[in-house]
Amino acid sequence: MLFWRIEMSLRRYVLILQGALLAPICVLVGLLVLPRQVLAVGPLNDTGVADCYNDATQVVDCATVLTTRMRQDGQLGRDTAAAAGVLYKVGAGSGGFDFTKIANDGSALPASATLGDNPTDWACTRDNVTGLVWEAKNTGGTRYQSKFSWYSSNAASNGGYVGYAPFPGSSCAGLSACDTEKLVADINALSLCGYTDWRMPKVGELLSLIDYSRGVAGRTVATVDTDYIANTVADWYWGGDTSAALVNGSAAKALMVDFASGLVKSEYKSVDTYVRLVRGQW
Repeated sequence: MLFWRIEMSLRRYVLILQGALLAPICVLVGLLVLPRQVLAVGPLNDTGVADCYNDATQVVDCATVLTTRMRQDGQLGRDTAAAAGVLYKVGAGSGGFDFTKIANDGSALPASATLGDNPTDWACTRDNVTGLVWEAKNTGGTRYQSKFSWYSSNAASNGGYVGYAPFPGSSCAGLSACDTEKLVADINALSLCGYTDWRMPKVGELLSLIDYSRGVAGRTVATVDTDYIANTVADWYWGGDTSAALVNGSAAKALMVDFASGLVKSEYKSVDTYVRLVRGQW
């Protein structure tokens, strides 16, 4: 038994030693074989920020701060790789973002595709980094950019407070009612892009769309790549998350994201604001 333990320990040592010797060779082969930096699909988009700053908060060449204020956002990540022309993308998009347009029938479309209600018209956008598929808002009909109050009968997400369901058909064109739960039901009834699992997005998922290089409070232009996240308003969008901050002991507020600045806040569920549905798991 003692000799067996010694033999196994030696085998483990040899394997570790072999790994240590081979690792640099594997890295060298990878650098020689791969013509460009290939970043694997993962859960996080980059921020969109490609600038670097000095101590006076002035924009400077990122190469000049390599030794003084190193590892800034503008020196790292997908955006930097995209600017250098070494980022592989499945689709297209500004900076490090990577989107593909999806048709009503679920097929992938070229970047030139336009919005519409026909089977091969653009209706959704797939984020090739996070894997999420987003509803593409139209200029009319069921996917029109209307405002909705927050409502959910799901006890797992409403914090014990369902929210506010307005009078049916109050102001939403083509929809049964102007609350988030009815919107989800109506979009799923359409089998938009071939899917029936559309839902309210989490706040973190909404934030994954924000391009912070465009974000300034008070802007009138949305902080997203509007070539793919179409008809986005520079305003607040509901998330599916109930706020943990109680109002008189009640979960009367939910979280929302500002697509003008990228900020997050909680607001009463009775407030009407914009919604963009999502599907898939992050």
